Amino acid sequence: MSKRTSILLKLCMSAAILVIGVELASRVYFARLMPAAEKQNFLFALHGVTKDTPESLLPSIRPYLWSNFEPMPGTRHANAYGWRYGGGPKTNDMRILCIGGSTTWSQGVSDPTNSYPAQMEKCLRQKGYSVDAVNGGCPYYTTAEMVGALAFRGIYTQPDLVLIHEGGNDSLPLMSPQPYKPDYTHWRTADNTAVISAGLAPFRAWAHVPSYAVRLGAWRLLHPDPFQRQTLGVQVDSAQACLGATNDISQRDNLGYRENLRSLVGLCRAHNAVPVFVTWKWAPHRLYFLMPELKNDPAREAKVEERAQAAVARNNAIMIEVGESLRVPVIPFHTWDPSQTNMWVDQCHLNDEGCREKAAYIADWLVKLGLLKKAG
Repeated sequence: MSKRTSILLKLCMSAAILVIGVELASRVYFARLMPAAEKQNFLFALHGVTKDTPESLLPSIRPYLWSNFEPMPGTRHANAYGWRYGGGPKTNDMRILCIGGSTTWSQGVSDPTNSYPAQMEKCLRQKGYSVDAVNGGCPYYTTAEMVGALAFRGIYTQPDLVLIHEGGNDSLPLMSPQPYKPDYTHWRTADNTAVISAGLAPFRAWAHVPSYAVRLGAWRLLHPDPFQRQTLGVQVDSAQACLGATNDISQRDNLGYRENLRSLVGLCRAHNAVPVFVTWKWAPHRLYFLMPELKNDPAREAKVEERAQAAVARNNAIMIEVGESLRVPVIPFHTWDPSQTNMWVDQCHLNDEGCREKAAYIADWLVKLGLLKKAG
């Protein structure tokens, strides 16, 4: 046997002994030394089911309805505090938190500083009132999402006054052709199929290698998490489907909207904030922005507008009724009109100048209600 062959054979034997040693050590570690909780997670990641925790029975966290709780810090169009406008450290100014959907967010403006909450702040300061505003609106939110947003985020801005401005998005579950449910799950729900396990697929691929050393190595390298879940919100019926439906809503009570308003009031008062309702206003004759086909069918357009108007009017009436029963001031924004119709950029959103007029109207009402304090 040549010297080179002898060295090669010794190297192979050493490598084999090392591999066997590592494999035995890995098996001993797995059988006797691996922490019980980590071992359970390892087995679940590997097999999807263990003796004590069948995968199909494990609960997963399902955020209520929409799971995209935006805006948040770092999300698109949000400021450093996670809001459309304002929300920094509390000062001695009276803080007004404005919550609602895209009409509070002010979808039609050129810049967050032109949104209605920001322009309302400017208007009130010019009148000598010491206030700051937080734009807590979020496009397509209903009062259901607003309850969660206020409870888990908004209340920590330490508002003194909370303007609750909604009624438009909440008209869609009222008009939905599906059988009505007060939690709105007939209209929005969670996607039960959206399950993402971080690093799980590549780990299970490596785990096919019949070696505990390889499996444990993949475990340390990939950090698979079989318990991670991602839930997505599902829109059962689009806005167009709800608007275009023909089911009779004349006897349907929007109970969810009513109770959500009561919950919002309770949250405000539990945190020493004064709630104020702001009814909803829109331009139903511009529904063709959502449903372009209506332009070619005047008869259907009239029916869709009439039904949508009835739904919005119902919600405004509910807001006024709840306001009266709970002694919450109501700003009748539904009676307001912009000075020019072209300030509507679509069926419900206003441009910069329209939001300025809206802000001035709401500011005047806050002054009239005597809810503000003068600077100094």
